[in-house]
Amino acid sequence: MHIWRAKLDCSTQQLEQFALLLSPDEQTRANRFRFPRDRQRFVAGRGILRLILSCYLPLAADQLEFSYSARGKPSLSSLQAATPLSFNVSHSHQIALYAITCNRLVGIDVEYNRPLQEMEQLAQRFFLPNEVALLNQCPIERRQALFFQLWTCKEAYLKATGEGLTGLKRVEITNLSDSIVAFAHNGHPTPNWSMMQFSPVVDYTAAIAIEGHPIPCMYYSLIQ
Repeated sequence: MHIWRAKLDCSTQQLEQFALLLSPDEQTRANRFRFPRDRQRFVAGRGILRLILSCYLPLAADQLEFSYSARGKPSLSSLQAATPLSFNVSHSHQIALYAITCNRLVGIDVEYNRPLQEMEQLAQRFFLPNEVALLNQCPIERRQALFFQLWTCKEAYLKATGEGLTGLKRVEITNLSDSIVAFAHNGHPTPNWSMMQFSPVVDYTAAIAIEGHPIPCMYYSLIQ
């Protein structure tokens, strides 16, 4: 499994190059963003995704075509039946992460460790009782870090399965004692899935869920 890390705040020249790679529907999505910074980060994120995938496929970055699940999970459309490649993308603030695997579903999530005034309300809304209790028992100075650990683990799995955020209360994190995470789906352990957590850069928390047993990861960085 390969994990790529990229910075989304790029130069004007880089953004212009990325924009040339996008499909018409991606350009339309970019233009819907109200704020220029959000639009620029979307363009950078999709352009970088295309460049990364083109390293694994016999197609140029601007020739790739994507399809989307009912909840918005992207996949390769024209090559889906011909290639074992799977991927997932997550971005937060200035950072994007890209997970690339073969013959396995994969999901990745990254969050910027920003102050959350509504942390308790979010936990009550999206976490299960044992997770809320774990959060409440945590020392105050570590509570926010634990919140992001729980959130990224749950979301990484839901992105892998394609369920999306509506499934947050169906996934329970049962062990965060080390980098390998144990969790349950609808109250049942998930032996056919593996999850790990990591920090891709200072002030960011990330998690990755992959179908099957854990496999070694290779990390690549596009941050200068």
